[in-house]
Amino acid sequence: MQEGFLAELSGEDRRGVVLHTAALLSWCSDNGVPVVQVITRHAADGSTWDRRMLATGRAIPLEDSPECDQPEEVAATPRDIVMAKTRMSAFYGTELEWELVRLGVSSVIVCGLYAHEAVLSTAIDAYQRDFRVAIPADCVASPDPEDARAALRQLGRTVAEIVDRGDLDGIAATGDEAGPYFLP
Repeated sequence: MQEGFLAELSGEDRRGVVLHTAALLSWCSDNGVPVVQVITRHAADGSTWDRRMLATGRAIPLEDSPECDQPEEVAATPRDIVMAKTRMSAFYGTELEWELVRLGVSSVIVCGLYAHEAVLSTAIDAYQRDFRVAIPADCVASPDPEDARAALRQLGRTVAEIVDRGDLDGIAATGDEAGPYFLP
């Protein structure tokens, strides 16, 4: 979760998703679940921008700007695996799949902002790579809450288990030996 995306949420939605995600990160830490944070970073020169960004002349977040910062509650820790992305899916143009295969996992927990774009794309890509996908509904958001609800409805019908954070103990108990992974 980065400030550039959080700035587009209402105050209540922002507080909620940050607090719920912080609780998820705490659950991961308490249960020995490794965390992979895939952070969006765009070059100011436009070399990493997609077609929409090029057309509008605007990209967020730009590397080395406050837009890339994370709230303290959800900031990456030294034990987290952190990688950068420049597209909606955390898998596109990253080493995420290789990292998850290297770690021997078969389940992922996907959460983050822009549920209708980044979370949706990442969940579908994870499913297409044969990972079991869980999405804690209270750990995702979009600027328009209806976009987030629509994305979760579609993902729940097709590729993911839509859960509450409290359901994760059951998922972890039935998951693979290496445990689920968190991908904001």
